Amino acid sequence: MNLQELSTSRFGVGLSLFLGRTIPPGLSRPAGRVLADRFAARRESAMVQAVRANQWVVRGETCTPAELDTAVQAVFRHAGNCFIDLYHSLGDLRRQERLLPETPGMRAVIDHSRRKDGGLFLVAGHQSNFDLVLLALAQRGLQGQLLSFGNPTGGYEVQNRLRAEAGWEVTPIGPSALQKAIRRLQDGGVVATGIDRPINPNDPQLNFFGRPAALPVGHVRMALMANARLVVVSSGMHPDGTYFAGFSEPIEMEHRSDKHEELVLNAERALKMLEGPIRQAPEQWLMFYPVWPETLPLVNPVPG
Repeated sequence: MNLQELSTSRFGVGLSLFLGRTIPPGLSRPAGRVLADRFAARRESAMVQAVRANQWVVRGETCTPAELDTAVQAVFRHAGNCFIDLYHSLGDLRRQERLLPETPGMRAVIDHSRRKDGGLFLVAGHQSNFDLVLLALAQRGLQGQLLSFGNPTGGYEVQNRLRAEAGWEVTPIGPSALQKAIRRLQDGGVVATGIDRPINPNDPQLNFFGRPAALPVGHVRMALMANARLVVVSSGMHPDGTYFAGFSEPIEMEHRSDKHEELVLNAERALKMLEGPIRQAPEQWLMFYPVWPETLPLVNPVPG
């Protein structure tokens, strides 16, 4: 089992959950740092190579090999801190509130979901402790459907169970889940999903950080069908170790007679709004799959 398989396996996520709940934060952070550094040093790992390529692009394609080594290490260290904080806050609402203080933007989205006065599609990138944001939104009253990765592995099943226990209606992406999401949006409800993970190589090529990337457009298609608006959600960590969630103003879909052009235009508008937050803290972009596969051989050493 390689690093990527371990991180999304039932064993890997279950082990992280156990360690996060049983080891005090003062001990778990140094241990997490050591593990993160070991993972980051495995240059032959597909996950490390993906992070290396992704970081090269979002940092302007100018990093030296040594700078990329440091960048990859920072990504894994940040991911470790996010896991530790997430699992230590499970079942501890006071700790959760200290880690992620509520903001007017967060409260506005929660209240909107309960009033159901217009469909909102929350779309986000894999930034920082987004799972903590998801749990906090639901536990503080948000009513919504979360479209998760289709055909989930054991590790994803554990994550989805935690999200469902918090209050989300978690539905792995598939025909019935998508129909349910459209109906929810038409009824004025809230749906959420991620938009920066490549899933299908046949997806349209979208401009992301100046390079084409095959990224999902299903959220745009559903928003257009349901006459709903998009809200781009960003998240991150402050220097003091607390987290934040930012919410864009609702985005009205722009219409075009050419349906392909319409999908690409609106999908790129949402992606563009993610670029700024990712550039501000690239080490907090926890994308472990290659968004731009063509860059992999440009930045990863050739074996032998």
